[in-house]
Amino acid sequence: MQKKPIFIAYAICVVFIISIFSGCILEDLIFGTSFTLESWEIIDYEGFPAINLSFTASNNIYIKTYDIYGDLIDEDIVFLDRNTTFLNLAHYKEFLYSGPYNLKVFDTNEKVIFEKSFIFEGPKLSLLTFNQYWWQPDIWKEDYVLLAITFDVINNGDTPAYPFSIGFPEIANAKDGNVIPTVILPGEIKKISCYTYQEDIDYSTQPIKITVKDDSGKILFNYSFIGNHENIVSSRQFQWIFNGRQYRLSIPYIDLLYDYYSKLERTPVEDYTLYVFDTLDEDFTNLLVERIMYGKSFDEDVEKINFAVSFVQNLDYVSDDEKGEKLEYPRYPIETLYEGNSGGGDCEDKAILTASILHNLGYDVALLRLTNHMAVGVNIEKNLSAYERYVDNYYFLETTTKYQQLGYIPTEYKNDKNLTVFPLNLRPLIYHHWDNGTISIFKNTFLGDFVKVKIYVKNFGIAAAENVTITAGFFSESGTLFNAKSKIINILEPQKTEKIMLISTIPDDVITVFKTILIINGEIVDEQKSSSIFTKE
Repeated sequence: MQKKPIFIAYAICVVFIISIFSGCILEDLIFGTSFTLESWEIIDYEGFPAINLSFTASNNIYIKTYDIYGDLIDEDIVFLDRNTTFLNLAHYKEFLYSGPYNLKVFDTNEKVIFEKSFIFEGPKLSLLTFNQYWWQPDIWKEDYVLLAITFDVINNGDTPAYPFSIGFPEIANAKDGNVIPTVILPGEIKKISCYTYQEDIDYSTQPIKITVKDDSGKILFNYSFIGNHENIVSSRQFQWIFNGRQYRLSIPYIDLLYDYYSKLERTPVEDYTLYVFDTLDEDFTNLLVERIMYGKSFDEDVEKINFAVSFVQNLDYVSDDEKGEKLEYPRYPIETLYEGNSGGGDCEDKAILTASILHNLGYDVALLRLTNHMAVGVNIEKNLSAYERYVDNYYFLETTTKYQQLGYIPTEYKNDKNLTVFPLNLRPLIYHHWDNGTISIFKNTFLGDFVKVKIYVKNFGIAAAENVTITAGFFSESGTLFNAKSKIINILEPQKTEKIMLISTIPDDVITVFKTILIINGEIVDEQKSSSIFTKE
């Protein structure tokens, strides 16, 4: 009878030692994991409205967020050495609608230990200042005008605002204009910049009503103003020669558009159609092409194409080295046009601009990547007697040398074995990156040794991507995949982003590298690889 108290005391000591060794305290074993939410704030992270959390927890936890319909939006696993994290509350640049958004915290047995609901009123933008800038060809004699607008606004709401477009609800047949991408956080003062190029805007003393909307079409605010042409957008002048005749061109210098593109980080993809697919400069491309072709009449497609490319060929050749770029630095079309005082770029810059112009004119074109060079391919029905088709029914079009005609192939590119064709057809263009460019490595946890990665998948194309499989796992030198984890994005619309979190266990007794791959229709379209080598014995 005397042994029982001794046994109980011994058992308690063992439990206490085990609890300390496992990173827990005795309270967790008796009362469960504790969690206290210290503070929170609404933020934007990579275009997602998110909630930033500060908390204390006595053990490892899972945290999840749910939208107003009860659907899981985001999740994270947090270990004892961290007391902050953030989770998305909605999809990419999505408006937070009225209703309860739920935060749930789970212990390692997936039991709910904390729950809190958040109800938001949404963004409330108030106008502080307004400016308007006008440009019209030929001194206000044509129907089309370019209108650039800037607003300074304050967000008095409780969620981020993502202005996407401006509309003209009282002007018949008016199309929406484009807003330079931005986000206005709660309590923040920010500038909204937008532009549109279209016809039949009334410049008289009648008020012009505009609406600022997000990409779901929800109106963020309205404003009416009287057209005032005192602020005129400056112009850039170009001149070039085609078939012995000199041509001139005047286009507006839209600094808000140039400033945006020139500051954009370059996405490390080989497919430079990304720089043509971008839709923000669509109105500007329409304006540019309309001005290049204004008053011109061509009997044959070949002559029309040769004339259009002659404009680009006459722009200065500016190499990346001259710009201080150590690596290849592709530019958006508007960057090439506004380079210096007379425009210019190197081979990929001129090819991108040419492809954008010809694509706008309705031609089937592609970017042709060659050894240390890029050109344009054009597919037309007419057979050019002097030239043969270069690849896939595309004729070769050189954009860097003056007076080169459609179909002419410089000698050094006639048999290039490194040719890759990137068509500008209706298709998705998928790329992904890891949050902060890194993965998180965890060892000796209750889940074992594993890697956690947060992945952002973006569709830069002009068609939706369907059934995108994202796989994370460890690859050996022979290419064998270990401990793969996958998720599927059913549909990813153009210019949209999805966030995925995957966890994969580090394999035993094999040397591997960690990779994430994107697969569409059984084909790998993108992959990322860790610099770390993993071994576990």
